[in-house]
This record gives sequence, C-alpha cells and structure tokens, in this order.
Amino acid sequence: MRVPLGDQLLLVAACGAYLLVMMDYSVINVSLHTIQLRFGVTTAGLQWTVNAYEILFGTLILPAGFLADRYGHRRVLLGGLLLFALASAGIALSRGIGDLIAWRAVMGIGGAAIPATTLALVKNGPSTARTGRTIGVWAAMPGASFALGPVLGGALAGSGAWWAPFLVNIPVALGCALIVAWRGTDPVRARTTRLDWHGVLLVIGCCGTLLLGMSRAGGPEGWSDPAVAGFLGTSAALAAWLIRTSAKHQSPVLDLPLFRDRAFAAGTAAISLIFFALSGAIFLIPTYLQVLRGETALDAGLTMVSLAVGSMAASAAAGAVQAVAGRRVTGTSGMLAILAGLAGFAVMGETTPAPWAWCWFALMGIGLGLVSAVSTPLAMSSVAPDRAGTAAGSTTLVRTTSSAISVALLGTLCSFAGGADVAVLGEFRTAMWIAAGAASAGALVTVFFFPRKGSS
Repeated sequence: MRVPLGDQLLLVAACGAYLLVMMDYSVINVSLHTIQLRFGVTTAGLQWTVNAYEILFGTLILPAGFLADRYGHRRVLLGGLLLFALASAGIALSRGIGDLIAWRAVMGIGGAAIPATTLALVKNGPSTARTGRTIGVWAAMPGASFALGPVLGGALAGSGAWWAPFLVNIPVALGCALIVAWRGTDPVRARTTRLDWHGVLLVIGCCGTLLLGMSRAGGPEGWSDPAVAGFLGTSAALAAWLIRTSAKHQSPVLDLPLFRDRAFAAGTAAISLIFFALSGAIFLIPTYLQVLRGETALDAGLTMVSLAVGSMAASAAAGAVQAVAGRRVTGTSGMLAILAGLAGFAVMGETTPAPWAWCWFALMGIGLGLVSAVSTPLAMSSVAPDRAGTAAGSTTLVRTTSSAISVALLGTLCSFAGGADVAVLGEFRTAMWIAAGAASAGALVTVFFFPRKGSS
C-alpha cells in the first residue's frame, strides 16, 4: 500500500520534532564549558541551565498530553513547536546566565508539548495500515538522539559559538510546524466532563518534586542531602493523593485503567526498563572512555555513533523481524542485545582494543531499536484515539522518570572523582552490571507479558 507524500512528510515532521527535543537534553552538555567561560558562572549556574529544561520538560509531559486530548493534538503541538523555536532564539541572544536559564525553562515548557502529541498524531494519522511501523520509527528517535546530540552539538559549537546548535533548532521547528499545520488531524473529542485541573496540578507537583530530588541526589552531598529526602517524600505523598483523586474523576489526567490494560502495562514497563538500563550507562560511558582510557571528547562522542546507527537500522528491520518471529521474540532479542552490550562494557579493561566499544554501543543500539519498535506500538495498540495524548504522555513520563532515576543512582555510584584508578574502574563496572540487571528484568517482561506470534 503506497503512503501519500503528505502522510510521509507528517511522519518526518513528527519524528523530526521528537528528535529535536530529545537532542536538546544532551546538546547543551558539550557547550557548558564555553558557556562558563563566556558568562563567568559557577557550577550551580551551569547545573540550572540543564535542570531548567529537564525538570519542566519532565514535569509537563503528561499534562500536555492530557490537554491535547481535550483541545487538539495538532493545536497543542503547534503551540509547543512555536514556543520551542522562540526559546531557541532567546537562548542564542542571551546576554547573561539569568537570560539563558529563563529561556531554557521556556524551551522545556514548549518541548513538553511535543512527545505525546507527535506520538498521538502518528497513531491517529490517515495511513492507519502502517501505524505499528510508523510508531516504531517514531520510537527510534531517542536512540538516535543519544549519539547525534553530543556529536552534532560538538561540531556546531566547536568554534566557540555555543549558541550555534540553538539557531539550528529554529528552522527545523518552524518547518515541522508548517507540515503539521498542513497535514495534522485531530480526533473528534467529547467535552462533556469537567477538566481535571486538580489532577493536572498534582501531576506537576509530584513530577516536579521527584525530578528536583533526583537532581539534588546528583549533587556534592548525594543521597545524604536532606533536601533529597524532602523532595522525594513530598513526591510520594502527592503521588498517593493523585492516585486517590484520579480513581474518583470521570476523565482524570492519570488514566488508571490504562495501567490495568495488559498491552499498555507490558509495553510501558519494557520502555521504562530499557531507558533505566541505557540512560545511566550512556551518562557514564563517555566519561569512562576519557578518564580511564584516555580518549578525547570527540573520540568518545564518535564512538557513540554506532549506537545511533544500530538503533535506526534495527528500527527499520523490526517490522520484518516481528512479522517472522512475533513481538515476544523480537522484544526479548532486543533486551538480550542491550544486556550483551552493557556486559561488554562491564568487562572492558583499559587495554581492550577500542573497536570493541563500537561493538558494544552497536549492540545496545540494535536492542533499543528492536525493543522500542515493538514496545511503543504494543502500549498504544488498545488506546482510543481521543485518549492517545494521555496514553502517550503517560509512557513518556514513565520513561523520563526512569531515566532520571538511573542517571542519579548510577551517577552517584560512579563519580570518577578518583581519576583513573582501580577503585573507579570497579565502581564503573558495578554501575554497568546494575544497568544490565534492568535489561534482564526487561527480558523477563517481554518473555512473560508480550504476546507471542499469532496472538493479539
């Protein structure tokens, strides 16, 4: 079945917009040193240039998807893209660290509207015959961003123009917005129930305090910081309150019946486990390559390209693999590939030939591509079109939260503060085995809860 050009462009726009916001998680990191020299800021100021985006992005994902179900996926996505482009221009023109942090916060607000709405548009697009495959392509974007963000950011900012990567955001975001305005559609929505503003505020408070706690856990005092316990305790209390109120609301922002659906729960659990396994590992591995193996930052970044290539190649092949082997075998194979890649880094020594790092990254990318290509379509398979935004926001929120916990946990376990010594290598290997344990748990999810070939 031939897909119309307009529908192909809509998929490109949806994936391009999603890739853009995911890359901005990491593209700022390669510019931090230049920003510090340019503005003369402290380490705390640098941390907030990162946290301002990440915290608001993670906090508002679910409310954005929920509101998009009510007011239109296309409308909310267009607003998010335009705000993202505006914030990118503001960052490039910033004259001080205060301006930069403020615009990064605005960028996080705009970016939060993009993941759930792009997935909803892909699911509800005109070409429904290829929905599973197109969702799989969309789901491969985080894998590409893991490597492309640091490499592209480093290439653009290498001349000292730290603002260059953000200028690139502007035409890309506006181009995606034009295509979405032309081809995007919205399901017919019933607005007979009152808006769950109570739930929206509880989600914002719960997620915001959780991400603040994770951010503080990565600070100098680590998990012993009293503020960490305060933030996490507050988040847990708000989560309990949210669950209680959601059970009573007719159309809640936290759709509890979704998590009782086997397909949605299994797909979301698999997604959360692979991002727990990969996020912390990918946060640590570039530093390991530089500190313990003596590679340059550029060499470490280029090594990660194999992850992006593996992810995109596996995503492209996942449809054919699934047709032959089914979701269960495809998902389990992906989990085992991730496990093998992480185990490879866990046993890698200072004298291990460098090409092995490319191999381990490639395995992790192949696993990510296979698992994402079957998990996200499975999670969305039983979701009604008018709840696609909420469902997409829920899966993205779970993934974002598991990533934040992984980075905070593994980052405090292995700080590289001791330089290139045996103790640091031991900490790194322990962190890799913990990540591999999450991949093993993911394999159990796919084996026992993913449908076998021929079943629904």
